Parts: sequence; structure tokens; C-alpha cells
Amino acid sequence: MSTIKIQWNLIKSYLLPILYYMIIASIMTIQSSSIIFSALLAATLMAMKLTSLPFEVDTNEKLDKFYGSLPVSKIDLISSRYGLMIIIGFIGIILSVFLRLILVLIFKKIVSSPSEIIISIILGMIFYVILISLQLPLYYKYGTIKVRLFSIIPVIFYILGASLYIYTDISNNLIEIIDYLKNNIWATIISILLVSVLVGYISFTISKNIVKKKE
Repeated sequence: MSTIKIQWNLIKSYLLPILYYMIIASIMTIQSSSIIFSALLAATLMAMKLTSLPFEVDTNEKLDKFYGSLPVSKIDLISSRYGLMIIIGFIGIILSVFLRLILVLIFKKIVSSPSEIIISIILGMIFYVILISLQLPLYYKYGTIKVRLFSIIPVIFYILGASLYIYTDISNNLIEIIDYLKNNIWATIISILLVSVLVGYISFTISKNIVKKKE
């Protein structure tokens, strides 16, 4: 927990753009019939910025010597970075979803059901974890400058998903999936949690091996 706090103190002054992304996600999806799109867009925008942020701070502030002076292993630093990214993402998705709820209530007089809110947060979180898990090993292997282009990976995933939803029959299937998730909420939570843990663990293991090879 102490290493998470250290990394939080290093990046917290750079987090203001994340608030803008949450607001953008809420406003851009206000016309959508489902709050899920707000959660997914928030996950996309935050994964795009948050994944690179700690590495950019490390590079700009030249923190390698600082990390080397800490009485913690590099594995602890890696795990704390993953943990911090997940915590910030979870908070950000929740805030974005509730901001969208408020805006829809004010402008459209519509209230989402508790089950839809929970499912939105869960789906947003699993999407976010997958996106950061795909990117973090690349940053550890190649560094911030070389991997800057990969920061658009979340946007590509979101655009592909949105295109499939708009231009194919997947929208009907998605409605069926959402109905199934609503009717099996606890099974859904457990399943998605397990998937998130598995994807995150694989990503963490890859990052750990990359750092070990560099030593």
C-alpha cells in the first residue's frame, strides 16, 4: 500500500485531464439509450491517458534514481502501478456513470435501474482492465516515447465496438446479453471479476518478466 501511495503522490498533480475525460464521456453519451456506453467510453478515454501517465512522469521527472533509493523491489513497484491504475480507473468509471445519470435525469427525466448501473460499472471496469493490461507490458518493454502511438489502442477498440453495434445485428445480441446479465447479476459479477483478475495477472507476469530481463 505504501508504494501505491508513493506513486499516487507522484502523479496526482497530473490527473486533471482525467476529470475532463469523465465529463466528455458523460456528455457524449447523454443521447444514448444505455448508460453502458458512458462507462465504456470513460474506460476508453481513461485507459488512453492513464496507462502512459506514470511512465511520462517517470521520464519527465527522471525518477529512476528515486525509485532505486526506495527500500522496495521493482516487482513491488510494478504491482503498485497496476494496483493504482485499477483503483483510479474504478473511481473514474463510477464518477463518470453517476455524472451521466445526473445529466440524463436533468435533461431527459430518465432514471436508470440499479441493475443497469451496476452492470455498466462492471462492463466498464472489465473493458478498462483489458485495455490497460494490453498496454502496460508495452510501456515496460519499449518506454514512453516508442510506445506513445499505442496509446490509441483503447480508441481503436472502442471505435470497432461502436461500428459493430451500429452497422451490424450485434445490437440485438447485445440487448439479449444485457438482459441475461441483469437476470444473473451475481454470476455476472463473479465471472467478470475472474476474467479481469486473469487478464491482469497475465499482463503483470509479462511486465514482471520484461523488467527482470532488463536488470
